[in-house]
Amino acid sequence: MFYREEKLFNYTKMSNYHLKDKNLSLKAKGLFSIILSLPDNWQFSNEGLCSLCKEGKMAVDTAIKELKDNGYLKLIRKQNSLGKFYYDYEVYENPHTQLGHIDLPFTDK
Repeated sequence: MFYREEKLFNYTKMSNYHLKDKNLSLKAKGLFSIILSLPDNWQFSNEGLCSLCKEGKMAVDTAIKELKDNGYLKLIRKQNSLGKFYYDYEVYENPHTQLGHIDLPFTDK
């Protein structure tokens, strides 16, 4: 039996796509769900993501690598005016590659 709450505030609406993706571990699915719950203007960094999780940097790093490898994240290396390097995160609700969107054989059954 489910005891669901009425969702009027403080909830996240997201696709189930990544949750059904058998190529992703539970760790990657959980981190990606957290990522999707963040505001669009959130400043992404590994340190920032680590601050939201119980797990340490290594666990977050391996989940990020898994999300990158499966087309959910793209990290673009950039350099600021002071010469310091940083990464811009591109987040895709459904996996993408150089060729575009990937369709996985999911069913709702």
